[in-house]
Amino acid sequence: MKRWVTTLLLLSATEQVHSSEALSVAIVPAKSTASGQIIATALNRPQPFYVVVSNSSKGPAAIWEYWNSWGYQSISFEVTLPDGKSLLLSRREENFTRNFPSSFFIEPGESQVFPIELDSRWENQKALSGACDKQVKLRAMLHIESSSDATAHQVWSGNAHSRLYDVRLLCT
Repeated sequence: MKRWVTTLLLLSATEQVHSSEALSVAIVPAKSTASGQIIATALNRPQPFYVVVSNSSKGPAAIWEYWNSWGYQSISFEVTLPDGKSLLLSRREENFTRNFPSSFFIEPGESQVFPIELDSRWENQKALSGACDKQVKLRAMLHIESSSDATAHQVWSGNAHSRLYDVRLLCT
C-alpha cells in the first residue's frame, strides 16, 4: 500500500502545471448594488473583497501561500483612477519572524480564494483617497517569480491577471 501511495504522489508532482495560461484570476467584490460593484478601502479594518485564482489545467498547480515571504506580494492590483492615472497597489515590505516556503495546491477545475483588505499594509493605498465614492478600474494580478525555491517546491511561476473591473471605491 505504501508503495502505491508514493507512486501516486510522484505522478501527481510530475503532472503539475507551470503554464501561465493554466491559472486565471478574478475579483469578487464583497458588495454589489444596483449601481455596481463596490470595493472598500480604509487605513484600519476595511471590508474585505476576494481574489479567486482558478486552475483550468489537467494537473494540480501549486502557488505560494499568502502568509509567507514567498507569496506575500504575489497578488497586486492595477488601479486606473477617474482622471486616467494608473497606480500599482502591492503589499508593503514586511519583516518575517517566522517564515518558510509553503504552497497551496489548486486541483484541476478548482480555485483558491484570497480575502483582501485594502488597508495601510498596501503601498499607494493613501493615493486612493482622491477617488473615494468614484468609479475606478481595477485589475488583480498574480505574479510568482521563477526561482530555485519555486522549482524545488514545484510551484507555478509566471503572470496571470483578471479582466478590468469597473468598481466604485468606498473609503471608510
